Amino acid sequence: TIFYRLLQDEARENVWSRTNSYSDVASGVWYNSAVSTLTNAGILTGYEDGTFRPDAPISRAAFAVLLHRCQFAAPVGQYGEEFVFADVPAGYWAETYIYSTKILGWLQGGADGLFHPERQITRAEAVTAINRMLGRDESVTELLSVENPFSDLAESHWAYGNVLEATGVLK
Repeated sequence: TIFYRLLQDEARENVWSRTNSYSDVASGVWYNSAVSTLTNAGILTGYEDGTFRPDAPISRAAFAVLLHRCQFAAPVGQYGEEFVFADVPAGYWAETYIYSTKILGWLQGGADGLFHPERQITRAEAVTAINRMLGRDESVTELLSVENPFSDLAESHWAYGNVLEATGVLK
């Protein structure tokens, strides 16, 4: 979906790239084209020191921002106090994106009522949020009669259906 939109957007015709200004993303690494292209599209940004840090974990707050950038969409507004997370102070750098992902149903807070913005996002959370953003959450798909290809993914895991959906096992 992201790359399709880039292809269709005439204003972004020069976005495909293999060059970037990150000091830690060499032109020969396997992910260079993806990082360069998504950076030139305005989806990814590096750190103030000129690095990209490809092996660094991504916080839940940064992932909320990334989801919106992938859709080339501004955050939706928050109305009232019903979605206030005690751990997301007013003025927090990703505040509007966090509340927008909550309102849109892409990314939720924890059972404790907190968002945990600085906590590293798990792969299960990321896959589930991406599926929801793309409208292909496991709740709107059905499981095909195929075996689970992951030895470390129990059927009882909360993101079981979304992980399988992201890998094409659901229809």
